[in-house]
Amino acid sequence: MNDRKSVSGLPLPGPAPRPVVMPAEAWIARRRLWPSTMVYGASSAAILLFAVHRYGLIACLPWLAAGASLWTLVEYFGHRSVLHGVFPDGPGAWRRFLHRRFDHLHWHHHREPWNGRHISGTLHDTAPVVLALAVPAILLPQPAGAVSFASFLLSYLAEEWVHLSVHFCSFRGRYFQYIRRHHLYHHGSRIGPFAFGLTSGVWDRVYGTHVPPLAARRRFATSNVPAEDRGPATYYGDHPDMSRGC
Repeated sequence: MNDRKSVSGLPLPGPAPRPVVMPAEAWIARRRLWPSTMVYGASSAAILLFAVHRYGLIACLPWLAAGASLWTLVEYFGHRSVLHGVFPDGPGAWRRFLHRRFDHLHWHHHREPWNGRHISGTLHDTAPVVLALAVPAILLPQPAGAVSFASFLLSYLAEEWVHLSVHFCSFRGRYFQYIRRHHLYHHGSRIGPFAFGLTSGVWDRVYGTHVPPLAARRRFATSNVPAEDRGPATYYGDHPDMSRGC
């Protein structure tokens, strides 16, 4: 089985190679995410407490909002252009590096969205990027750099936990039900690539990748297309009740 997007593209969910125990997969996903949560959460909290103490809450609030807003854009384009991006191999060290580093990313998550090992990045995966972002955060005028950086990190953690929850939980809140339908359509759509936002559909609306209206989805479902290709599948197979994973 080829797991390179440049060769096979991103797959639709495939059959589970073994019986899937959803609570166990959810526990694996949470265990992988906790180190990042503790390290980045504690670091961000310390930065924000120091900034508020030194510069005052009013001076920090705009940059808190700026960091969170910037994350939503990075979340969208990172998912669309990097995780869904195609990086074929070719001549030159740069193309080979991109192919080895990025071309396989996200493939296994789309193939096995129930697999807790492919839900989120680990501390090992993300630390180099976070450290690289810390450099301009230090060099920028303060409190803008520090507060925006801390807010950006906290927003990243929020996105990771939202993503984990939509795969393994079934909460009743309106936001959760909305973002869960949004993301499950992303995994199950046979029409095309949609719904790249992981915590909202705002940028999908702006860039035209929002989930098609119900009427359009129904037209596709009743067109001359095989039943298995008509739209979002129950990609958890025999496990449609995500609440068992929480």
